Amino acid sequence: MAESLFGTPPTISNPDNAEDTYSMSTRIEFLAAGTITGVRFWGTTNNIATSPVARVYTTAGVAESTEAFVGPFLTTAWNTVMLGTPVAVAAGEFRDITVGPRDRYAANIGQFAAPFTVGNLR
Repeated sequence: MAESLFGTPPTISNPDNAEDTYSMSTRIEFLAAGTITGVRFWGTTNNIATSPVARVYTTAGVAESTEAFVGPFLTTAWNTVMLGTPVAVAAGEFRDITVGPRDRYAANIGQFAAPFTVGNLR
């Protein structure tokens, strides 16, 4: 059964942070074995001007899958891309998921002060 870590996100406090040297990621721990088949990002008017790219990395920084989103993009909604190369994960493994729209990101400082768990994802 498909699982997702996030529902509707909270209001973004820093909606348009420009960085040109790195991408922001979410590190996810998998509590059960499974396969990553797609990636989502929450669309805002500030982060969907060009085609964002989803990447799945090991904690050692090895890219296991890369896929570009194809528009049109939705604002105040989840935008989804299915990975051309799904990524198998074992229970207890971590993956870093990035989405790079225009080298910009949305942020809520301190959003995850404690681990956030939904189903088999943390």
